[in-house]
Amino acid sequence: MASNAIEIFEVQLDQPNRVFYPGETVSGRVKLHLKEHLKIKELRLECRGEAYVNWPEYSGSHTRYHYNRERFFSTMAVILGEVKRLLKPPVMAQFTGKNKKNGMNSPTFISEGRYRFSFKFIIPEKYLPTSFEGRHGNIRYWARAVIERGLGKKNIKTKPAQFLIGDYVALEDFEDVSDPVIEEDSRTLGWSCMASGTLVIRAEIDRGGFKQGDDINISVLVANETSRNVAYTEMSLIQRVLFVGVEGGKTFSDQTVCYVRKQGVFSGWEQDFPNISLAIPPKTYPTLISCKCIAVLYFILIKAKVKGKLSKDGYLEIPVVIACSDDQSEMLAQLSTQANMTSQKPKRRKGTFFCITGNTPLMGGLNSSKSEYLKEDENDQYVFSPTFRSLGSYEGTFTDIANVYNSRNGKIPRGKVSIGHYTENSNVARNGRVKLVSVV
Repeated sequence: MASNAIEIFEVQLDQPNRVFYPGETVSGRVKLHLKEHLKIKELRLECRGEAYVNWPEYSGSHTRYHYNRERFFSTMAVILGEVKRLLKPPVMAQFTGKNKKNGMNSPTFISEGRYRFSFKFIIPEKYLPTSFEGRHGNIRYWARAVIERGLGKKNIKTKPAQFLIGDYVALEDFEDVSDPVIEEDSRTLGWSCMASGTLVIRAEIDRGGFKQGDDINISVLVANETSRNVAYTEMSLIQRVLFVGVEGGKTFSDQTVCYVRKQGVFSGWEQDFPNISLAIPPKTYPTLISCKCIAVLYFILIKAKVKGKLSKDGYLEIPVVIACSDDQSEMLAQLSTQANMTSQKPKRRKGTFFCITGNTPLMGGLNSSKSEYLKEDENDQYVFSPTFRSLGSYEGTFTDIANVYNSRNGKIPRGKVSIGHYTENSNVARNGRVKLVSVV
């Protein structure tokens, strides 16, 4: 059996712990140790970057699985095998070991011994989402080797050797994030026939965009006009990861990044909490909206915990943007110039960062990720870097996709949407009522 003939088959990167950026070179080697000869059709190397989501939806005894995939780039190079598939030898093969039969190996026959095939790969000079690992999905970049054995035989694959793509999200990529944000929420607590009063939460931040390691300064006012006391007031930074399936189904997971808890408010009183500071950890994942099946969003949650088992709490959400730190921005400014990434990253308005807590339908056809091969990079015989062009895919944020869906179907998404700026651009349902909001 072929598996018994293989002692070691793996891909090793020269710098496995390094963080890479578009336009840089990933190098490594494919190691193949054979205990006996092996007949193959071809040995190839694959490099790929893609986002993948998958989660179950339970309904009684029935389980439905949602999935989606978006491919950012995909390429391969034949190391051994059919020469006619090679435009130009893109991989340098260095043999170290035993060689039988005149010291050469047949394209379909590898003798017993140890082999090493070195390679270099240029990361495409285009905007690539940062590597990410989430509850229901991930964004990964990797290289692996594949032995294709021929018709009717199972291929042998190495474990993918992952390399990380770093953060290069800058506040300059977004619009309206330097403006102050003021939000207010007023809700009546209790039942419709036995209302206990109104709880008002008002919050203000000096801007809507922050960098890793910054402090978010919040000023909060809680006016408790209900018959119950507020046990405590909590301000927290929440990371919401939104996963979108190929058919439009979606789910999300929330995680508290940091929080501050303050005292409560007595019934009939109001309490002011000025200049509350939330420290953003330096390694916080930046805001992500460029991927069609995964979005990473942030918002400040102000919660007023009301005493009583059946009491409803008061809360207020303020969406914010998290970008990479100044140290990374200076380094990436040079990379951005070389890779010309700025031309591919249009500015976004803060209104595009929203928090879906309901079931907003998205159109599955807009998540197509089919690609057409255009050309092979032949500048260096040791480097391969393909260019791909999306076919039938929709370029835009989740908000853009929702807008297209609404315009085509004449429907308003049903869900709770929190957006920072209110204008007369489009209709979105919020808390069961239609309001005019900005989603541009």
